[in-house]
Amino acid sequence: MRNKKYRVVIAVSAKRDVAEKKNYILEHFQYRQYAEDFSQKMKKAISQLDWINKDR
Repeated sequence: MRNKKYRVVIAVSAKRDVAEKKNYILEHFQYRQYAEDFSQKMKKAISQLDWINKDR
């Protein structure tokens, strides 16, 4: 089985959705620090999905 390389492109609307979710979290969590920690954990989890080809 050969490894295949895929290029994933994130749509502008998806990027906007992520920004809106972050703003929602920051506005609605009772403690700002919890919201910021949650956002950092989400970023870390997403960055660990490093199977995306970054040759751009």
